Amino acid sequence: MMIPRCTTHWIGAMALGMAAYAFTLHAAPVIPPSDMLVSRTNGVAPLSVYFDASGTTSGVTAIPFHELGYRWDFGDPGSGVWATDGKSKNSAAGPQAGHVYHMPGVYTATLTVQDMAGGQATRQMVIVVDDPAGVFPGTNTVCFSQDGSFDGAPAGARLIITNRFAAVAAYFSPRMRLLLRRGETWTNASVRLNAAGPGMIGAFGTGAPPVLVAPSNTTLLTLSSSSPRLDDWRVMDLELDGSAKGSWAVLANGVVTRVLLLRLGAHDFLGGVNISTSILDYQKATSMYDQVSLEDMTLTHFIGGGGGNIGFICSRRLSIQGCVMHDSRGVEHILRTPWISKGVICHNDMRDQALAKHVIKMHAPQFNAPGIGSNQHTELVVLSDNTFSGNADWTVCLGPQDNGKDERVRDILVERNFFLCNTNVQVNLLIWGREITARNNIFNTTDGKAQTCVWIGPRGIEPAPENVRVFNNTGYTADTKTFRLVQIQPVVTNTTVRNNLASAPYSTSPTMVYGSGVNLVMDHNLLTSAPGFAMSNPVAAADFALVPGSPALNAGTNIAVFEDYAMSPRPVGTMDLGAYEWLPEPAVLGMAAVFVAGLRGRLRRRV
Repeated sequence: MMIPRCTTHWIGAMALGMAAYAFTLHAAPVIPPSDMLVSRTNGVAPLSVYFDASGTTSGVTAIPFHELGYRWDFGDPGSGVWATDGKSKNSAAGPQAGHVYHMPGVYTATLTVQDMAGGQATRQMVIVVDDPAGVFPGTNTVCFSQDGSFDGAPAGARLIITNRFAAVAAYFSPRMRLLLRRGETWTNASVRLNAAGPGMIGAFGTGAPPVLVAPSNTTLLTLSSSSPRLDDWRVMDLELDGSAKGSWAVLANGVVTRVLLLRLGAHDFLGGVNISTSILDYQKATSMYDQVSLEDMTLTHFIGGGGGNIGFICSRRLSIQGCVMHDSRGVEHILRTPWISKGVICHNDMRDQALAKHVIKMHAPQFNAPGIGSNQHTELVVLSDNTFSGNADWTVCLGPQDNGKDERVRDILVERNFFLCNTNVQVNLLIWGREITARNNIFNTTDGKAQTCVWIGPRGIEPAPENVRVFNNTGYTADTKTFRLVQIQPVVTNTTVRNNLASAPYSTSPTMVYGSGVNLVMDHNLLTSAPGFAMSNPVAAADFALVPGSPALNAGTNIAVFEDYAMSPRPVGTMDLGAYEWLPEPAVLGMAAVFVAGLRGRLRRRV
């Protein structure tokens, strides 16, 4: 008989000269079969794959999405690091993950899940990534040049000389790769892509990406239509120029599935990437967008009016990773997500939204309204490893768009994010949803108009928040204003605040938790003017790491938090307070050297 890895609790006693023992056996977590964890196991490079372990079960916890440790190794060590934060692209933590395989080959991805009782389970998935040269051979690749220069074009490709970007649309068909010459600029660029894949639009040659200049008051790239066929396409390595003419960069006009937007730049548009449910309701669609992926995009300086968000995106299995999204001050939100069913928003740098708008506005469709989103939640989303720099009252908002909407959000993980403020910011993270966990975040409220890190309460008619967990966060301000790490409204139920570290050395009235709601659990938190940070005047995220002698060391209680802000394992001994776990000198424990990747990656040592 095979016995799963488990934890056994023994109680020994002597009775009548015999040893009697009682034990509790905890089975390891149960991970779903491999084919249920991965969105696809084969396709042409670059291949975007979505990983979903939300079906994992455990005898140790009733909320495995929140209280199991999930570590992904994508089997792709050559994938490098995220330019936004220096962390590895080859790994992820959380029950949802996404990865783009850029090179052809056979990869083995591994998921490891652990629980608080020491149970551990693994599952492997094989991903086969095909070579574009084999999928798009000969004239299945078409190269476009304005001056007839085709250096760097794939061998055997069809060569087209034209100054009309619309000529590309004639080749929108399955198994086609369409490449524009680098260094060239295409004006009046506006096309509709609605074809089955696999397919690719990209660049050939060397130098700067091809520039596509949008006409006035139109959309540069329209995806799909009321008769949708768009599936399994990659659009990559292009620079989209809105030229401040009131145009949109990318807009969905029907259902799209398995679309990857990779290394695109876009600037000076009215709106950026718009993939909304309103067009699906208008078309009476019965299926949702699925597997929309944005990676390593740079979207800056958006200048339009109402509705022109840098990103307005709905999808099942959504992945937005490694993107720089800056400056919607003349527009709206940086990112608005009106409906996500499973998603990852990770490793992004988002900042400078319009006044009275948000860096992220995450809500759901109106709960009881007709349409494709009726009775749905935005749920099962991992929001991690981002930098959020606010420019208005509220930075990240999880819940309804206003107090008259019942737009429900639940089961969201907010972890390892770095929150910054300017003089307009009052609250970094607003939680209007249920079953939300905020852990390992760093909140620097210095310069903020007000100094509240996390605010929990209802916005309006939606059900009041319950089961919100605020674990191992670090809060700080160098200002004299009133500081609150957590503020809780009276109708909120079952909030747990644990293992947090805060420092407001100049604040006249700092508070760890303001308000209580119903059934508040609050313990192992520390508010101190001498936190023992790596830098006495912290600015970068790594400045908030702990040093020997910090009162936060070993001052926590061991809970279901398995990594720290830098993705180092925790706890080491007893849990430390705050977002960072202090690591011992490797020689003391016979460990290999531990390196912390980040904006100022530091080796944190105990002597």
